[in-house]
Amino acid sequence: QIFKEYFEDASYFKVWHNYGFDRHIFYNHGINVRGFGGDTMHMARMYDTSGLPGAFSLEKLSNSYQKDILSLRDSY
Repeated sequence: QIFKEYFEDASYFKVWHNYGFDRHIFYNHGINVRGFGGDTMHMARMYDTSGLPGAFSLEKLSNSYQKDILSLRDSY
């Protein structure tokens, strides 16, 4: 409940990974999540539609794009 105010504040956009699942869990705990900013799992599915089930876990995506992520970080 510590973060309830933040999660229910639509003025803060939040990025999720598998938003539907996360929102359901929060709702079961009395938190109505607002401020949807994006869902990395669904973005990955749209980017690569050939992925098999389980290919879009946060761990697998992080490993797949690790070089890209590090090069972006180093360019700033």
